[in-house]
Amino acid sequence: MMSRQTLILGITGGLVSASAYGLVIYVKAFAPLGMVSTLRETSVVFAALIGMLWLGERPWKLRLTAALIVVVGVVSMSIATI
Repeated sequence: MMSRQTLILGITGGLVSASAYGLVIYVKAFAPLGMVSTLRETSVVFAALIGMLWLGERPWKLRLTAALIVVVGVVSMSIATI
């Protein structure tokens, strides 16, 4: 049986995730699709950093390399849309 705290955390996470997706769909009506999609992928960078710094996940070199590849892609897309 799940604890009350786990249930509340799961429901909150689901609501935040659904809200984020709804926000992306809403913003796509006003901004270029490529830029919105690129910005959305920056969550991967934040997840990698949180995992490395806060949760102590390893291998950190591989995670940092992957995050840097995403950052290069985001910067490239932002330069391409200017």
